[in-house]
Amino acid sequence: MQDKALGKKMAKYAAVGALIGIPMPFIGPIIGAAAGAGLAYYRNNKRMSQGPGGTGTRY
Repeated sequence: MQDKALGKKMAKYAAVGALIGIPMPFIGPIIGAAAGAGLAYYRNNKRMSQGPGGTGTRY
């Protein structure tokens, strides 16, 4: 179930990244979408690695 929530977050961040990247010709929507999806993945991994109570262990 965790993967489904991550997928939704990655899609949302990718859409926002693509929209931001459209007016910037040196970035473009594809790189913006990839950066947005990567940010969502990074934030999810960071939250998972903190574990319950912020102990730094995975649960």
